[in-house]
Amino acid sequence: MIQWYVTLRRLLRDIEKKSRDALELYQEGGKEKSGAVNDYLKSDYQKLLELWHQEFPGGPPSNLGRHIAFGMDGDYRDILTHDLAEIGLSARI
Repeated sequence: MIQWYVTLRRLLRDIEKKSRDALELYQEGGKEKSGAVNDYLKSDYQKLLELWHQEFPGGPPSNLGRHIAFGMDGDYRDILTHDLAEIGLSARI
């Protein structure tokens, strides 16, 4: 379980960094400018789902997947302020 948690925390940090980068790019030029980073976020989300299923049934308790799918400035803000914290807290249970 410890290795699983360390891997989860590393993945959440990667998602956080990419979300910050995507938000900055989105503010500069919209979805077109942030699209490449958002594609990486989608890939990271798939990794998160696979990892999550190793320990818990269902998906992570957040709107992370939906926010990544929409990929707009408010979505990146929600990822950074709510979604990642919800997942981190739920993984400690």
